[in-house]
Parts: sequence; structure tokens; C-alpha cells
Amino acid sequence: MQPQNPMVGPLTGQVDELGKRIKALEETLAQLKSLDSTLHEMQYIIYSYVEKIREGVVLIQDEIIIWANKAACDTLGYKLEEVINKSAVELAHPKYRDQLSARYAMLQAGDDIPKKAQEELALRAEMLDLVSDSVFLLDIKGNIKYVNKSACDFLGYTQDEMTGMNIADVNPEEYKEKAKIRLSRAPNLKEARFKTVHMRKDGTRVPVSVRIRVIKRGGHDYILGVVREIVHEEETL
Repeated sequence: MQPQNPMVGPLTGQVDELGKRIKALEETLAQLKSLDSTLHEMQYIIYSYVEKIREGVVLIQDEIIIWANKAACDTLGYKLEEVINKSAVELAHPKYRDQLSARYAMLQAGDDIPKKAQEELALRAEMLDLVSDSVFLLDIKGNIKYVNKSACDFLGYTQDEMTGMNIADVNPEEYKEKAKIRLSRAPNLKEARFKTVHMRKDGTRVPVSVRIRVIKRGGHDYILGVVREIVHEEETL
């Protein structure tokens, strides 16, 4: 009879545990790649639309053009790479430059958006409703400014209810402090990924993977978040 090795039992347990952790890491990586794919899908939907319309669409930050669709480039007579980083004011006729610069300043100060621009934003919101993941747009304090239909369906709230909430309101009590800390750090991180728990309106708790990115609009910082349910028990919080 051969003597038993006293280390076999503990080592077997450690190997099994290591295998489970490796599997959990692989599944987490797959979740993060999928979140990346969702953001690219959102960008593709929006850009595909604006590239096909006849009206020129230009994205401007601090009076500098950072993106333009094909119709805008054709109208201006430039290629896209020639338009990027050009002053939007300098492209206007000299007679209208001061007026245009003042208009940009008024918009950044919170002036009303023209009706046509509001319709464009509404259409983009409709396209985001086609995305299966939950999408949130928050101000820097975590107040929900926009949420897509998938997020409402997932958490059991109406859109009106959610836009009157703070993102911490969907966290169980023991996770609220972590949520506040993440919000305070978000402007410095620019982008972050983490796991947490969201609580539905009926009290059900759901573990989720979250990816957030800080974006600038109208001179203000906002947080864009994409949330997906964690479906594998091995992925611990």
C-alpha cells in the first residue's frame, strides 16, 4: 500500500479554486468587451444616420470643429481631415463672424436650442432606445438627465420617474457610499469600469457591470454610463 501524500488534498482544492477564478476573469473580460461593442454600436447608429441626411451636421467645441458629416464637408468644400480643428467662426463670412461667435457663447451659457436641433436630439434618443443595454446620462452630481427604454424596463421605472432620480437611488443602501465616491472621482478618471448592484423598483437586487465615460457638452461635464446585468454567479462583486 502506497503512503498518501498529505499535500494532495489542499493542493487539489487550491487548483480548483484557481480554475474558478480564472473562469470568472475570462467571463468578466467577455462582459467588458461586450460593453465596448455596445458603445461602438451606439456610435455607429448615430453616425450612420447623420452621414445619410442631406443637411450638414457639425460638432463644435469651443468654436473649433471636431467632427462634420459628409453633407457639411461637401457644402464647405473641404475634406473631413481639412475641416477638423478649423475655427467654425473663421469659416463664416466676415460679415457674420461676430454674430456667430456671440451665438455660440449664448448656447454654451444655456440659451434655448432651436426646434430643429431638438428634433435631432429626440431622434438620437429614439435610436438609443433600440440598444439592449441600459444607457444613462448623468450630470457630475449623479442626477439622471437621460435614460433609455432598456434601463427603464430593466429597473421597472418609467422614464419620467428615472429622470427625477439620482443614480445612487438605484443602489442598495450599502452601495450608496461607493456610488458617491465613484462620482466624485469620475472627472479625474475620464473613464472607468466596475461592478456593483442595482435595485429594481420592486426591491429585487441585480448585480451589474458598468462602464462610465466623462463627456463634455455645452462647457459642462456629463457622465455617460452603459450598464449590463451580470448573469454568471462566479463573477463576484
